Amino acid sequence: MERADTRPLLDGAPFVWGVGIESSTLPHLDVDQFEWTQHNRFWRDDLRRVVEELGLRHLRYAIPWHYVEPEPGRFDWTIADERLGLCSELGIAPLLDVMHFGTPRWLRQAVGDPRFPEALERLTTALVERYGSIVRTWCPFNEPLVTSLFSGDFGFWPPHGRRWRGYMPVLARVAIATSRAIAAIRRSDPGATIVVCDAADTFQTSDETLRSECALRNLRRFLLLDLVGGRVDAQHSLHEWITGHGFTELDLEWLRLHPQAPDVIGLDYYAHSDWQLERGPKGMSQRRASAPAGLRGVARAYHERYGLPMIVSETSIEGKPVAREGWLAQIVRDIRRLREEHVPLVGLVWWPLFDHLDWDGALTHRIGKLHEVGLFKLARRPDGVLQRIRTPLATTFAELAQRGDEAVGELDRTRLAVPTEALEEMAAPLPAPRLRESAERPELGEVSGAAAAPLVAAAPAVRPPRAAAAYGVVVFSHLRWGFVWQRPQQLLSRFAKEHPVLFVEEPVFDLPDGQTPRVELHRVMPNVTVACPHGPIAWSRSPGLPADLRRLTQEAIERSHPDGELAAPVLWYYSPLAASWSLGWFEHRAVVYDCMDELSQFAGAPAQLREHEQRLLQHADVVFAGGYELWTKKRDVHENAHFFGCGVEFEHFAQAGDPATPIPPDIDFMQRPIVGWFGVVDERVDHHLVAEMARLRPDWSFAMIGPIVKIDPNLLSHAPNVFWMGGRDYSNLPNYCRAFDVCFMSFALNAATEFINPTKALEYLATGRPCVSTPVKDVVRQYADVMDIAGTPEALVACIERALTAPDEERIRRGIERARAAGWEGIVAQMQELVAGAVGRRARSGPARIEPLPDALFAYAPTPGS
Repeated sequence: MERADTRPLLDGAPFVWGVGIESSTLPHLDVDQFEWTQHNRFWRDDLRRVVEELGLRHLRYAIPWHYVEPEPGRFDWTIADERLGLCSELGIAPLLDVMHFGTPRWLRQAVGDPRFPEALERLTTALVERYGSIVRTWCPFNEPLVTSLFSGDFGFWPPHGRRWRGYMPVLARVAIATSRAIAAIRRSDPGATIVVCDAADTFQTSDETLRSECALRNLRRFLLLDLVGGRVDAQHSLHEWITGHGFTELDLEWLRLHPQAPDVIGLDYYAHSDWQLERGPKGMSQRRASAPAGLRGVARAYHERYGLPMIVSETSIEGKPVAREGWLAQIVRDIRRLREEHVPLVGLVWWPLFDHLDWDGALTHRIGKLHEVGLFKLARRPDGVLQRIRTPLATTFAELAQRGDEAVGELDRTRLAVPTEALEEMAAPLPAPRLRESAERPELGEVSGAAAAPLVAAAPAVRPPRAAAAYGVVVFSHLRWGFVWQRPQQLLSRFAKEHPVLFVEEPVFDLPDGQTPRVELHRVMPNVTVACPHGPIAWSRSPGLPADLRRLTQEAIERSHPDGELAAPVLWYYSPLAASWSLGWFEHRAVVYDCMDELSQFAGAPAQLREHEQRLLQHADVVFAGGYELWTKKRDVHENAHFFGCGVEFEHFAQAGDPATPIPPDIDFMQRPIVGWFGVVDERVDHHLVAEMARLRPDWSFAMIGPIVKIDPNLLSHAPNVFWMGGRDYSNLPNYCRAFDVCFMSFALNAATEFINPTKALEYLATGRPCVSTPVKDVVRQYADVMDIAGTPEALVACIERALTAPDEERIRRGIERARAAGWEGIVAQMQELVAGAVGRRARSGPARIEPLPDALFAYAPTPGS
C-alpha cells in the first residue's frame, strides 16, 4: 500500500488529522497501559480501526523502550517489526515517540540515571536506522516537562526526587538526553521531521503576591526547549533560579555547545491545562482557570517565542459525551482562528484512540478506573475483555478529517517566515520574576474557591473581529448547574459548541455578616462558565441587592471572557424573577425565554412571579416552551413562541440494555422485580401512590432515585419495600436503569404537573424497559402508544404485572425508535436557527429600548422549581 506523506507536518502538506494510542509504561512501577487496555492483545484490530473505521492516516504511537531493549545494547525487534510493519501495510504514517513515558529497569534511576542520555541516543539511532523508511516523523522524548516534574519534583516516578533540588538534576539529564536524541535523528535521517511534544500548561492569578510564581510557571514551560536550543546562559530569565537549585554550569555549557531545535512543536493541550493560582488559609493552591487562555492564547505564546510550526499533539477531555464534543468543537474553532491569524498550526491529534486507565493518580496506583476520553469507549465484558465501542465523537472526528483543510481553514504559508530581527527579539531574555520559595507551591490537585479580582492573564488577550452572526449567551437560571443534569444543561452545553455561555445562578447567602458580596466563577465544561453571587444573609434584604447583582454579573462577563466574546450577548432566561433586576440594564442582541415549567404553580411561588413573567414575555424576541400544554398557553400571548419538548442522549441511556453494563451494589441487593424511578422528588411526585402500590405488592421493590427537595424526607410515605435512594450522578443512571424491570413515572396530578413534559419519558424509552406512567397531559398526548398509562394504584399495578409477565415487545421497539429519533442535537439546531433569526431582526431594526424596572420595586425571593 502506498505510504502516507513522507513529511506530513511540513512542506505545504494538508492539515494533519490524527489519533494517538496511550502508550505509557513505567517498568519500575509495573505500569503498562498496553497491557492494562489490552492493546497488546488487540493491537492488530486497534491499528486497523484507525484506517478502516476513522479513515485516518496519521497515528501517534510508541513501542515501549523495555520491549525493544530488554538489556543494554541488546535489541529485540519482534514487536516493533510486527506493529510498524502493519502500519506500513495499512498506509499509516506514524508520529513515533522514541520514548513516551518510562525507561527499562536496567536504568536503575530511570530518567535520573547518569547513563540515561547516552542510552536514549543509542535507542534513537537504532530505531531510526531500522524504521526510517516507515517512520518519517519522530518525537524523541514525550513530555519532558511532565517527566521532570513527576520524577524530580513531585516524587511520583523514579528517581523520586522532591522539590527543586530533586528537579534540577533530573531536568539536566532529560534536556541532554533530548538534545542527543534529536542529533541522532538528524544524523541517521536528515530528511525526517522532528517534533518535541510537551505539556502546554498555562497559569494566571488574581493575587498580586502570586504574580512572580505565576510568571515563573509560565516561563518554566519553555525551559526545556530553551535548554535544548542552547539559549540558557547567564542572561536568561531563569538562569539564577535553575543554577541556584542544582543545575550545573557544566551541563549548561554542554547544552550551549550542542544546540538542537525541533522542526515542529507539539502542544499537549487539555481542558485541564489552564490553571489559576490562589492563596488561601493553607497557603497557595491551584484550580482550573475560570477564564482560560485557551489553545489560542497558548499557541500564540509559543509562536511568538519560537516562530516554529505547531501541532496539537494531544488533546481530550473527560466527562459527559457532550463535553467531549464541545471540547473538540472549541479546539477546531481555535485552530481555525489561529490559522486565520497566520499562526502555523498544522495538525490535531486526539489522544487517545480508546480510553485509558488510572491516570488520575499519575499512574501511581492500580485500581482499574476507566477514563472516558477516547474516540472509542472501553467497556468491561463479563469475560474480562475490554471491548472497543465507537462513540459519536469518533464519527464527528472522522467527518472533520474527511473535510481536511476545509474544517480548519487554509493557512497562508507565504506569511510564515519569521524575520531575523523577530527571532532575535524572541531569543532575548525575559524580565526575571521575583521568585518565591518552593514551599509555597501547591500540591497537585489542591483546589480552593475563586477570587474576585480581575485576572492577570498568562498571555495577552487578542480581541478578534466579531462576525455579525456571532454571539455569546448570558443565562439567568433558578436551577443550579450542578444540581440535576436536565433541560438547561442539555441545551446550553450544545449551544456552547458555537457560542460562549455564562450561566448566572441565583445568589447564595452564605458569607459572614459584614463581608462584601462577590461572584465566584467556575468553568464547568468547554465554553460554559457558571457565575454564582455570594453574600451575607443581610444582603437578601438590602435595597442595593439588584444593583449589586448587576455589578457582579458585569464583572463575571468581563472576567470570564476578557476578549469581548460576551459583548452584547443574547440574554437567555429561565427565571422571570431574574428579569426584574437585569432586563433593560444590559446591552444585548436578543432576549430568549425558555419556559420549561409553569413556575407560578409550583409550591412556594412568590406572588410577583406572574407579573415579572408577563413583562419578560412582552420583551422576549423568541419564546421556547418545554411542553405542548405549556406552549398552547404561551402562544396566546407571544407570536414567536415555539414548542420544543425534551430530547434524549440515546446512546447514554441505551447502555441499560447492554448485559455488560454493571449494576450498582446499592440496588442490586433489592428483591425483584424492581419498579424504578429517577428524577427530582418534590411536590410533583405522588409518594402516597407509591406507598399504596408497595402495599398491594409487598414482594416488589420500588427504587426511587433522586434528590428530595421542598419536602421533609421524614414525611415521605415509607414502606419496607420502598427505597428513597437520594440523588445519583447522571453518568450512572443507565447502570441503575439496568436493574429496573419496569420504569415508572409516579407523577401526582396537581397544579405543578398540569403543564410538565417530563424529560425522563424519552430517557426511559431509550433503556428498552417497559414504561408505565400516571396520566399527565403531555405524557398521554405524546406517549400513550408506547407506554401504559393509568391513574389508580390498582390499575397501575395491573399495568406493571402485564409488563412483567407479557411485555409488549413491539411497543418497546417503537419506544426505542421514538427515543432514537429525539436527540437533543436536532432540537438545538432548530433553536439556534430561531435565535439567529431574532439576532438578525434586532440587527436590522436597531436595539429596542427596554425600560428597566425601578430597584425600589424589587424584593428578592428564590424562584421555585427543580
